[in-house]
Amino acid sequence: MSRKRASPDGPLLERLKSQSEFFSPKQYILARFIAQNYADLEYSSITEVSFATSVSEPSITRFSRLLGYKGFPGLQEAIRAQIGEENHGHDSSQSFGKAGAEGVQKVIDEIFALEGKCIDKTYRNIDAAELERAADLLVKADKVVTVASGLNFFLADYAASYLSIIRRNVVNVTRFDISDFAVFADLMENDAVLAFTFPRYPTRTAKILELLRKTSPKTKIIVISDSVLSPAAAHADCLLLTPQWTITFIDAYAAPMTLVHALLYAVFLKNGKTAAKRVQKYDKYVLDEVLVQQT
Repeated sequence: MSRKRASPDGPLLERLKSQSEFFSPKQYILARFIAQNYADLEYSSITEVSFATSVSEPSITRFSRLLGYKGFPGLQEAIRAQIGEENHGHDSSQSFGKAGAEGVQKVIDEIFALEGKCIDKTYRNIDAAELERAADLLVKADKVVTVASGLNFFLADYAASYLSIIRRNVVNVTRFDISDFAVFADLMENDAVLAFTFPRYPTRTAKILELLRKTSPKTKIIVISDSVLSPAAAHADCLLLTPQWTITFIDAYAAPMTLVHALLYAVFLKNGKTAAKRVQKYDKYVLDEVLVQQT
């Protein structure tokens, strides 16, 4: 039974996400381009968008109407509104050095409100069944490889560090050198990859997953990202989403780290006594290291 198309509603990125499963291949290309580049499209012409995507101008107009806008001008208004929503607090960060204590407090209020908004949105929209499926894959896999590049690298470091405490055979890949190639070349059907990609979407991560999908199609890929339109989402067997908003040049990563925290704790609970014993050994190791340093 086919699913009924929902009436377009909400901000631009939410409309793209909610309608994505109904897009044609060309519409999907256009949607992904907009999702990745909307910050640069505020004053672009329909001809420029057509040239960049190889999608005809009439198709762009029809796509705009499909999303509920009055042609391309309506879509562009939505792009400007999206940019305005995300940049609403940007001026406050620039006033940091000018307004003394009052400016500092405003910065604190803005940043904590932003991170809290991302966490709340993630919590309200999280797919518990998908998270449980991801946890099952991480428990049952013979080997787990965490993957990220660019400024996303520390998310893979965070996940790999704690995951290696509660299970064996965890490899972290963030440099993509020759030794990392060997890791991917040796992946088998019972292995799993946990990949992270957020705007500005490092191209290396998506290319690695695309290559992996071709060379080891049965390896399970778990992707943590912000959108079903992110470049890595198309390669995911399991997709966990957490939204991203920014008001400064620094990305808001409290929500992704909270999502990873929940995922790893689910893995710990599913791994039972084995995980508990490994945690006990880790705690003893850390304590012994502290005692050695104190002597």
